[in-house]
Amino acid sequence: MKKTWSIFNLFKKQIPYLGDYFSASEISRLLEDEEFSVYVTEKGERSNEILISDSGKWLCIADRYYPLDLIAYFSEPADAVVYIDGRRIKVHYGEAGLLGCRCLKELYGPHAYREGKHTFFYVDKNYRTGEPSVWQYDHECVEAFETLGFESPFSEKYKDILFNLEYDYMQSTNAYCEWQKVYNKYKKDMKKLLSADWRQLRYDWESAMLKTEFRGYDPRKQLRNEIKNLQNGDNILTALNSMVLDDATLGTIIFGINKLEIRDIRCIFDIEAYTDPFYVCNCIRLLKMMGQPRNIVGIDFLFDCLNDIKEPYYDMAMELLLTFDEKMLVPVLESKFGAAIEDKDVLKIAGLMAFADKIHYRLVG
Repeated sequence: MKKTWSIFNLFKKQIPYLGDYFSASEISRLLEDEEFSVYVTEKGERSNEILISDSGKWLCIADRYYPLDLIAYFSEPADAVVYIDGRRIKVHYGEAGLLGCRCLKELYGPHAYREGKHTFFYVDKNYRTGEPSVWQYDHECVEAFETLGFESPFSEKYKDILFNLEYDYMQSTNAYCEWQKVYNKYKKDMKKLLSADWRQLRYDWESAMLKTEFRGYDPRKQLRNEIKNLQNGDNILTALNSMVLDDATLGTIIFGINKLEIRDIRCIFDIEAYTDPFYVCNCIRLLKMMGQPRNIVGIDFLFDCLNDIKEPYYDMAMELLLTFDEKMLVPVLESKFGAAIEDKDVLKIAGLMAFADKIHYRLVG
């Protein structure tokens, strides 16, 4: 079953949170090319109440649309999704019931529904004016979000304002005006999201979270402790395919490879084995850090990363491929291009042709 999104069916409540900041025409520009299909769980469960866009960017549950790249995690105990700026939204499941909850857990992985260490709760509504409806704060998400150049009303610098306000009929006008300034600045800043590349933004946010959320966790120590387990190539894939890794962690894996403690790494060069585009970026960065000529082992994988120009790993793969000698690139490029022509894969053809232009090579087919 396919469903094409239509602005004529749009109501503010159908785009939770973003609907408060973006106009119908702005939302339309984001969704106008999206087509939706019924989401099928890993166990084969399905519901007409749960749809996912073919691009993988939007989820629709009970006729409400959620941008997957802008959601930090899913809190199962609260039945809420938390956006990367700290805003928490209660999920309405409609007739989908528990199946909707299971879908969100699948989409956001085993660590997605953890509760942040610094979560503060506020009254959900200003009863004097009816808005703004943004009274929840998650410190880690906010800090990472603001390092990307965005403003969040849940920032530490606004904490005293939020704590001192009592959202009832007796609150002081002066106190509310102080908050209103924060809210208006935030609303204006949110407009920057319209022109942002959400896939790249999500990757940058994941990277920023390494410096905030995991301060108490040392992934390098964890990998050092498990270096023997990484002798099995499948375990390397598990490490790369679990979260966005920092350079120090990737360096630990390379150390194991260089010491021949990790021998078989072929399985990490299967792009289909990765569950998220951001984890593909892990592998590209690993190859870059390995340096030449050792990283020639991943040249086929890097060309596979050119299959979709819209993915965040496309530019990273192209940049690394451009460091190789053209004599190494052309035979693989020709082979991949021929296969794409045979398969009539338009996206792959476009990605390979864009790369060919970069090296001033003419593809014929």
